[in-house]
Amino acid sequence: PGVKKNLQRTLTSWGRTFLDGGGEQRGSGRLRGQLLFLLAWFHAIVQERRTYIPQGWSKAYEFSVGDLRAGAIVMDTVSRGPQLDFKLIHGLMEDAIYG
Repeated sequence: PGVKKNLQRTLTSWGRTFLDGGGEQRGSGRLRGQLLFLLAWFHAIVQERRTYIPQGWSKAYEFSVGDLRAGAIVMDTVSRGPQLDFKLIHGLMEDAIYG
C-alpha cells in the first residue's frame, strides 16, 4: 500500500502536462512516459525500503523530491536522443542520483 500511495502522489504532483512533455516535442512521448513511470516506481520502492534500514541499508539516507526531480531531468534528457542507452541510464541513476 505504501508503494501505491507513493506512486499516486508522485504522478499527481507531476501532473498531466509534465507527463505529456510540457507540450513540447521531446523524443517519443510514449517512451518518455514509460521512463518517467519507471522512475516513479523505483523512487517509491526506495522510499519504502527506508522502513528496513537496519536490514537493507548500510546507512540512513533520506531520498527526497530532489532525487526524483534529478532523475526526471535525466530521463527527459535521454528520451530526446535517437537511441536509448540503458547502460547510460543505469550508470547515472546508480552513481549520480541514487548512488
